[in-house]
Amino acid sequence: MFVVGKDTPGMEQVRRLRKHGHRASHTAELSFRGCRIPAENLLGDEDKLEHKLEKARRGEGKPAALGTFEQTRPMVAAMALGVARASFEYACDHARRREAFGGPIIDNQGVSFPLADLAADIDAARLLCWRASWMAANGVPFRMGEGSMSKLKASEVAVRAAEQAVQTCGGWGYVDDLPVEKWYRDAKLYTIFEGTSEIQRLVIGRTLGDPEATATPLHHHLPGDHGGLRRKFGHGSLARARAGETFLRLAKKAPDSVLRLGGRLAAPGA
Repeated sequence: MFVVGKDTPGMEQVRRLRKHGHRASHTAELSFRGCRIPAENLLGDEDKLEHKLEKARRGEGKPAALGTFEQTRPMVAAMALGVARASFEYACDHARRREAFGGPIIDNQGVSFPLADLAADIDAARLLCWRASWMAANGVPFRMGEGSMSKLKASEVAVRAAEQAVQTCGGWGYVDDLPVEKWYRDAKLYTIFEGTSEIQRLVIGRTLGDPEATATPLHHHLPGDHGGLRRKFGHGSLARARAGETFLRLAKKAPDSVLRLGGRLAAPGA
């Protein structure tokens, strides 16, 4: 990856793009024709670049850009959550103030139920974002696409929350007197940049076929947990699950005394 200066011969801005949302962000189409970039513009030194190229030639390792995306996706998730929370809170405030048919419209299930679903989904997405951010800050490997999980759920709940805010505000939600129409336009970008929702599902799906990735998910234990017999045979462990399956297969043939003993050993308090 190289840094290309704005005055580099051969580089020009073709046109500024007019976007559906995020209009405060300057986005443009660039053209590169015969640009020559000096070696000092390389991000990282040449030895590291050659080492990575050699690994790529041997078919080893992963592209650096993909690893960077997985690390930065929790930041995009946090941005999407900001839009989701703003939309959700505005919709709730409006529904409490707006009165129709003798009371606040939030008293109607048609209004409150979608907002209730959003309340739960926004909190779930926030927890995924916190987990992925903690992993990135502490150098914990993303074995199951945890970064992609956070962006996938946060971006999609942002779109739903913004849409529901417009719906809750009715006609006023569709005009620019209220901020919800802007949030509705802005929210969609989070399902596209830094990898579309389809790419996030692709990343997560690929980890499901990797036995090393799915054997010890982070929500089962954290780095630094005690090891030993408890780790190997404790609740949720593979060894205990297999023992339970074997016990079930033998249950029909075993005498009652053996079944009672096995039941005591497998009890939650054991």
